[in-house]
This record gives sequence, C-alpha cells and structure tokens, in this order.
Amino acid sequence: LNPGLAEDSTSGTVLRNVLEGLTRINQDGKPEKAMAEDIKVSEDGKTYTFTIRDAKWSNGDPVIAQDFEYAWKWALDPANNSTYAYQLYYLEGAEAFNTGKGEKDAVGVKAIDEKTLEVKLVNPTPYFEELTAFYTYLPVNSKIAEANPDWATDAGENFTTNRSEERR
Repeated sequence: LNPGLAEDSTSGTVLRNVLEGLTRINQDGKPEKAMAEDIKVSEDGKTYTFTIRDAKWSNGDPVIAQDFEYAWKWALDPANNSTYAYQLYYLEGAEAFNTGKGEKDAVGVKAIDEKTLEVKLVNPTPYFEELTAFYTYLPVNSKIAEANPDWATDAGENFTTNRSEERR
C-alpha cells in the first residue's frame, strides 16, 4: 500500500480510498482541492504553491507539506524502482534524479514550512492539478516512513491514512 510502488488500477483505487492527495477529480472530471486548501500558480505557469489544509493522519500526526515532498522524492529515487516515477517528470530535476543523473535536492518539490508546498515544473503544465490527484502524487506519513522503511507492507499500527470519513 505504498503509492510510490502502485502500478495498477486496483491498487490506485484502494490507495485513493485511504489516502487523499492535494486534489481529487470530482464527478464532472474536474480537479478540486482536497488536502490543498489553496493553490497559487505563478504567472509563467511553472511554480505551484499549495497550502495544506488542517488535517491529521489516522494516528493523530498532522499532515504536513513534508509528507508530500518525502513521498514524491521517494518515488523518484532510482533505488526504489517506482514504475510510475515518470509521472513526476513534470517537476524540475525529477527525470535527472530518477535516472541517476541528478541529485534529490534538485527535484522541484520543497516543503517551505509545515503548511506550504512549493512545486517547480520544467514547463507550464495546464493539467498539473489533475496530475496531483494521481496515486503517485499521494502523500505518505513521512515520520512513520522514515522510521520504518517497511511501513507499507503491513496494514497494522505503522500504516496511517489521511482520508477522513466525511471525504470518503
């Protein structure tokens, strides 16, 4: 149940029912805010600033911008063999890092603070908000994932969700 390793529609459906991304696709097929309470796009269309809404993981930890940065960079890390890492290639430095030609710190996603996630894109991408609803863009509880690399292999106490009952 690691969004960085999911590679089929069944896994994606399960993940989208227990995790919530920055956006979700509504019944009309349009993106709407989910974990993001605000989205600002730069004039050139290459920088997105997401403000994370107040939310908690199922264990009580706050959902923070670092949870998104951690998950995205984890999926891009070539050591993790994420099949859908290429879905993140819209980010500056993402392809270079994933192919072993760049550094993790050069990837265009950064938690500015607990509530602010800045994303820098290679090119303007008008459908980027739709992309953030895809399961490779889902967050993970970075505190748990950093402490236990096998967190996703057991749906026990180390597996947390950020999807509240009223949003299911």
